[in-house]
Amino acid sequence: MQKLHAILLAALLAALAGCASTQPITTENDPDAQSVMDTVIPGVFGHWDVNALVAVGDPAVYTSDRIARARTFFHELSVSLGPMTAYNKAKGKTEITGSGPDQTKRATYDATMSYQNGSADIHVVAVKKQGKWLVEDASVQPSHHLLVH
Repeated sequence: MQKLHAILLAALLAALAGCASTQPITTENDPDAQSVMDTVIPGVFGHWDVNALVAVGDPAVYTSDRIARARTFFHELSVSLGPMTAYNKAKGKTEITGSGPDQTKRATYDATMSYQNGSADIHVVAVKKQGKWLVEDASVQPSHHLLVH
């Protein structure tokens, strides 16, 4: 009977250890994600470069229709806001699951950028799988006094 309890206890501990390893760890301003965001955000939104977004975008998300809409929106924003004048480091959270080659990171970051004619809040969600970062979502909220169609 003691042997059965020891086996059951070992099985329970193994099951709990397995559950614990699948729980995501959330961290603020993960250095890996921070570096990616501080490259992607000014590279894309500092120059309103849709091609730079497509280069790091998840192809399943950034379809030809979405890219066409982004080109129109970016053009309107570049006309309304003008060139970038300042960038503040992005801040956000990263969920990390798994480890080693199976590790996945999901980063959600925000940054405020200043332009010649106003400012905008940038929101980016990116995922790192198999060692590669891909942007899954990005949005721009221009300062309230701008009219962008």
